[in-house]
Amino acid sequence: MKNLSFFLLLFSFTFFLSFTSSAQCPVNGPGSLSSGNSGTYSTTAVAGASYFWSATGGLSISGSPSGSSATVTAGSTGGSVCVTVFRAGMMPCCNCTNVSIIPPCTPMQTLSIVQDEVPGQGCPGDIFTFDAIFTPTSVSPGTFTWQAFNGGFIVSGQGTSSVQIQTPPSGGMLVRVTFTSCDGSTISAITLATYEDKCGFFLQTEKEAGVPSNLMQAPVIAPNPFRESTELFLQVTESTQANVEIFNTQGKLIHTFQQGIDEGLNVLPIDLPADSGKGVLIYRITTPEGIMESGQMIRQ
Repeated sequence: MKNLSFFLLLFSFTFFLSFTSSAQCPVNGPGSLSSGNSGTYSTTAVAGASYFWSATGGLSISGSPSGSSATVTAGSTGGSVCVTVFRAGMMPCCNCTNVSIIPPCTPMQTLSIVQDEVPGQGCPGDIFTFDAIFTPTSVSPGTFTWQAFNGGFIVSGQGTSSVQIQTPPSGGMLVRVTFTSCDGSTISAITLATYEDKCGFFLQTEKEAGVPSNLMQAPVIAPNPFRESTELFLQVTESTQANVEIFNTQGKLIHTFQQGIDEGLNVLPIDLPADSGKGVLIYRITTPEGIMESGQMIRQ
């Protein structure tokens, strides 16, 4: 019984010394490193002490291993960083910390938006699904931020590469997605919601009244309301010339411009004169094909 008591006392004393010893030489430094990068690890400086640093796994000590701090370089796998502290009259102190490897950051290079075709879900007021298409496909983790303009709102999927959006009951809808990469860089893409012909959302030409034309979809102004400037988003299936006129509510023409537009989505900047006033304004778009569309924009 005495031998058992002595053994337990000795074990407790040894555990205490070990715990106290490791607590006196903590290893401070990052818990993870990117492959190929380095980090600095340190321990408590003790007067008259000697130090020895070591590393296991895919980690290696760069430079001197005999100071109160050391530089560790990461390879392809993680491991442990350890320090041993010696001083006359003191029990050696040894402690380690684990270090994991962060996958290398691969920023996104290209980004676009594709609208899913869902039978029976193609008219204003329906819920549309949009997917972010990007390269490289092995892009590092990041954050997708979706925006819907002109009355649309996010139903689900915010933060992911696929989102569902409730479209407005009337008018076009602009969709934008921004991806923030692991290195902090951002890339964005925009598109206009595509509606089925049966919804009457493709504009008609004056030359062929009553016959749907796939030349132009309903345009979108964003931001709207705006202060000094905004943008007009037009999506067309053929190249043409757009004549844009902006009037106040009294019918006075306050701004006009012409611009060639290409097949696909076009972004036309609108910078109004400083003396054009604030409030509700009316825009009108005409093309040589006879297409005419008008809508409201609000300047604050």
